[in-house]
Amino acid sequence: MQQLPIDNLRDPAVVISFSGWNDAGNAASDALLFVMENFQATEIGVIDDEKYFDYQVTRPVLRRSADGPWIQWPQISLRVARLPERDVVLAVGPEPSQLWRSFARDLVARVKQFDPSVVFLLGAMLSDTPHSRPLPVSMYAWDDKIKRLFDVE
Repeated sequence: MQQLPIDNLRDPAVVISFSGWNDAGNAASDALLFVMENFQATEIGVIDDEKYFDYQVTRPVLRRSADGPWIQWPQISLRVARLPERDVVLAVGPEPSQLWRSFARDLVARVKQFDPSVVFLLGAMLSDTPHSRPLPVSMYAWDDKIKRLFDVE
């Protein structure tokens, strides 16, 4: 894993998405994977502590490679994408299934290290919208500046 100095980030923003029930069709997590791939995001860490995942809910995946089979365990991947105007820290992976308080403390401690100017959590919910109409988009914010910037309640 190539380490990117976190003190060298340009006006970092953080975007987080978890696959699972709150990510219909993996829309949010696939969007982050798209950004990771197309901006050649550099891995800066993972959260793979087995205490956060119930392996009956989020199964490990067995893969075969030239050197034999190996197991890919559930993890939250942390990567940095260098966009022209700023750096974006992307966190994506399966939604944890247990010890949410501990997981939240771990994730928040990592996010604080980047000193981000803004943090976004993405999700996608199923909607009864016909394909011929625009998809509904919702946003929630507690910060008045963000509410004004995106014109949300």
